[in-house]
Amino acid sequence: MPFVGLAQFFCRDVPGLASGPDGADLVQLFCCPFTHGPYLEREYHLRWRRAEETERAERLLADPPQVPLLRGEDELPEPCVVHPEEVDTYPWAEQDYCPPH
Repeated sequence: MPFVGLAQFFCRDVPGLASGPDGADLVQLFCCPFTHGPYLEREYHLRWRRAEETERAERLLADPPQVPLLRGEDELPEPCVVHPEEVDTYPWAEQDYCPPH
């Protein structure tokens, strides 16, 4: 049974995203289509790849594999695009303030 693809991020597109093992620059997130355990948890799988190897792949799937065992259509992710940006965060002023005793 194929895992459901949820997201993929290229290091070149995400500011601050460190490269993975062995120079991998593409990270993909997959989800198992089954629920597990007494609380029906989802299991996720993170996979690092080299973008140049996936972009030069001789055999690409035109259509993603069907996942017939999901309970409903609402369990499939909707295609979307994310626009990551680098953000500076600063501590709250109250955290640095020490009132006199």
